[in-house]
Amino acid sequence: MEEIKVIKEYENILLGRKEIEFEVLHTKASTPTRFTVKEKLAQKLAVNPESIYIIKMITKTNSWKTYGIAHIYDSEERAKILLPKHIILRNKPKEEKKEEKETSS
Repeated sequence: MEEIKVIKEYENILLGRKEIEFEVLHTKASTPTRFTVKEKLAQKLAVNPESIYIIKMITKTNSWKTYGIAHIYDSEERAKILLPKHIILRNKPKEEKKEEKETSS
């Protein structure tokens, strides 16, 4: 993964989050994982990676660009209230996903 470019940044005061539209340029490489994009966004925006939730990432066919939307929440509790469970699960590392599946079964 070479570069992350923030296209649009919007502060949603009512919901207590920042809404980010970003583009990842990954020349001659596969689409990066949500976890690596999350880490790079956290570095670029100087925030805690646990407060970032990637909503969607789309890579067009035969393209080296991935477009995405992420939300940065003020608190984890607010994210749990506002986001669907599947989005929260997608943004956790694989180890935590396995643990959560085992405890819910």
